[in-house]
Amino acid sequence: MLMRIRPRASTLLMAVVAVLTAVPSWSFGATFVPRIVNGLMTGAYPSTGALLMYDDTAATSLSGLCSGALIGCHTFLTAAHCVCPDNVSDAASCKSFGLTDPATLRVFLQDGGFFTVSRVDINPDYNFAVSGDVAIITLSDAVTGVAPTQINQARRLDRGAPGTIVGFGTTSAARHVPDDAGLKRQGTVLTATCPSDLPGDTQICWNFSGSASNTCEGDSGGPLFADLGAGPVLAGITSGGNSQDCLAPDVGFDSDVFVNRAWIVATTGSDLGSASCGLPAIGSAATAAVATTGQVSSTSPRASSQFEVPAGTRVLRVALNGQLGSTLGLSNATDFDLYVRAGSAASTAAYDCADTNSSPFGFCEIQSPQAGTWHVLVNRAQGDGTFQLTATTYSDNTPTTCAGDCNGDASVTIDEILDGVRILLGDSDLGACPILDTNGDGQVSVDEILAAVSSLLNGCSAT
Repeated sequence: MLMRIRPRASTLLMAVVAVLTAVPSWSFGATFVPRIVNGLMTGAYPSTGALLMYDDTAATSLSGLCSGALIGCHTFLTAAHCVCPDNVSDAASCKSFGLTDPATLRVFLQDGGFFTVSRVDINPDYNFAVSGDVAIITLSDAVTGVAPTQINQARRLDRGAPGTIVGFGTTSAARHVPDDAGLKRQGTVLTATCPSDLPGDTQICWNFSGSASNTCEGDSGGPLFADLGAGPVLAGITSGGNSQDCLAPDVGFDSDVFVNRAWIVATTGSDLGSASCGLPAIGSAATAAVATTGQVSSTSPRASSQFEVPAGTRVLRVALNGQLGSTLGLSNATDFDLYVRAGSAASTAAYDCADTNSSPFGFCEIQSPQAGTWHVLVNRAQGDGTFQLTATTYSDNTPTTCAGDCNGDASVTIDEILDGVRILLGDSDLGACPILDTNGDGQVSVDEILAAVSSLLNGCSAT
């Protein structure tokens, strides 16, 4: 049976089907398969990203993906089975055969771009479909402009609790269906009592009867968000299900974040729960994001769109993510290229920024972009299918005199003060709150912390 959520070949279900028919099922009662999400395409949930897996350290040959969530400026949470070798299902075997080389991984965020990986850790309690299917991906550089999501440290979810599942997985693992993983989707579930084959004290389960949503290939490691009374938190990490094609009837299950919280907190350290990361966070008054979808094919190989950039924009980011497998054939992976231009239509010969890597993912960042209309071209290099575009702007129109306002929302919170103290003590990177460095010397002083405290007590006009 399939041991890996990630396909080895260029994404395609042909590889998945080959493994499913060649590998014997495991020894526990039901046949559980590591899997992912089935729902509506979304540009929301900016902290949810894709863990991209490559055949090489130069990241030129994309071989598959999982999903995950940003929980700190340098920290991405996903499933342990996503970074373990094929056909192993526990921590000891995974470490014996070797974790995935961090140099072959990239994290992609629609509002942040690509991030290299410096370290991979898995929960020592990992035993697939039993416990601890959790991994921490440490990023080489801090993510800016995306607020990390808070993990559930309050209590376990009640049975029948509503939740939202988010991921970059396919909508079906059925035979002869193109792999449409690579598109970000969200859906809803109601938690349920786990069947006897699954330990209910470590898993969050739901029943999929054809309504609501489910997970499927590529969503492994993706978040289940739930509101326990103080706003949505990351409550579950997509682990698996017992239907080979992800269709009803099925039982989906997640690793319970609350059960794994001690290991997550200890491994992440001071980076956990950072209030902001450098730029104002998506959702604040200083940011705006526009998400669109489109398609390219052999008959319509180019798709164009445009958006407005307001005056005073500090940073413009344009991200592309598309489906991995082509409807032209199961063995045909997709490759879409991104071109961005100000003022006039973008083309393969005329652009201000381009990303032509050999995958359906791309990213452009422009500093101090000119105000006005910007144009985007998605050009088909290979295959056909659907893509998503996300254009994000970060404005300079925020109070610059407000010391300690890490996320640019014109106020200072206790969490932001604590971020500053961590930077002062050397337990966190300045990238978590660059605005604290008011004199530009590359570090945070006690006086700068006191200025932030003044902003907290007296409002954002204080200096």
